[in-house]
Amino acid sequence: MRFAIRKCIVIFVFVLGVSTVAYGTPVGLISDSESSSEQETALTIGVFADCVNDRKMDIDSGAIEIDAVGVRISFDAFKRYKYYMELGETLDFTYSYVIQGEDYTADFNTNFIWGLGASALILKWDNGLQLGANLSYRQISNDLTKVSIDSATYYDDDTEISSCNTKGGFKEYQAALELSWKTEYFSPYIGIKCSEAEIDFDITVSGVARNASEEAKEKYGVFVGCTFSPKLNILPNNEQVSINVEGRLIDENAVSASLNFKF
Repeated sequence: MRFAIRKCIVIFVFVLGVSTVAYGTPVGLISDSESSSEQETALTIGVFADCVNDRKMDIDSGAIEIDAVGVRISFDAFKRYKYYMELGETLDFTYSYVIQGEDYTADFNTNFIWGLGASALILKWDNGLQLGANLSYRQISNDLTKVSIDSATYYDDDTEISSCNTKGGFKEYQAALELSWKTEYFSPYIGIKCSEAEIDFDITVSGVARNASEEAKEKYGVFVGCTFSPKLNILPNNEQVSINVEGRLIDENAVSASLNFKF
């Protein structure tokens, strides 16, 4: 547990300290699509990272761990809607499970990530409370590096591995409903989400086929986060900067951090 926390801290520091773009799968602050200026549209480029410690799968002891970085580019329309695309790669991607009493851990290469999403601000009140909704999809390819079966380890080019099916990769569909409280600088939020996740991974080792393709065990979860939006007059053309931190629980144990620039 301490090691997982340390990994998340390292990724958090990395994303805030490096000016390259990063990837993450949080819901984020939906009301962020509401610009403080008079413009009806805006372009946002986000620098962020995601650390998923425990995504339970519907197989004995099945769990997925993902550390990922990438870029989210979003288009805000009419101060109410946000449409975005995500591109990135995994830094660490493992899938652990048990079949017939044997412990398996599959390690995958640095893999490509892509995703699409849309958010909408549904209601807002004069006291700063806002209600929003989000839909998203992401997919990660899972090219095998090695698989450990109990104490034995097999690499992707070993002759003992006669076949390996990962063509579907890891896929996730998600819908979320969020309640936020928007203030001048800080905007905390909380929400519920429903997701469908699945991984394709069938492998034959030493002539024995082992089917580990499964769906997520838990479909419902909660998330909580906060966005800090400082007023920086030093930026040209009134660009807006925001920093977001979010945690996700129940269906997964995950934390993310982001740095966003709105033009």
